[in-house]
Amino acid sequence: MPDLVWTTSIATGSGAVIALTGALLNDHLRDRRETRHSRQSRTRDLYAEFIVAAGICLSIAP
Repeated sequence: MPDLVWTTSIATGSGAVIALTGALLNDHLRDRRETRHSRQSRTRDLYAEFIVAAGICLSIAP
């Protein structure tokens, strides 16, 4: 009977470790995706600002 208690405890602990690992991995991947999206958005905005500034400079130059 004592073997059954250890088996249950080990199974519960293993399940908790697996669930925690999955949650942490999911959070890490979501953060990486949001960071990439934010970086792409900033880059796109900077490119647009540069193009507008270059257009203004070219329209002013003789």
